[in-house]
Amino acid sequence: MMASNGSNVTNVNNNEITSRLGENCCVGLCLYGGLLALRTKLRIKYKVQGSICNDFCVLCWCNLCATCQMSRELDYVGI
Repeated sequence: MMASNGSNVTNVNNNEITSRLGENCCVGLCLYGGLLALRTKLRIKYKVQGSICNDFCVLCWCNLCATCQMSRELDYVGI
């Protein structure tokens, strides 16, 4: 998928990440703060450095980047 600025953007489905983390599909799509909860779960479960404050900021300012980062981390741990 191409972004409007011409850069390549990986099309990552929040529903896929939610499923890979063993949560209900509504968590990542419907619940306010759902992606924050998923990102925090991933960070704690796989001992990724960071903080909830950092997770919140990344999700607020670059949601697509955060989603791609989560997908890559799950790939790295084999999930």
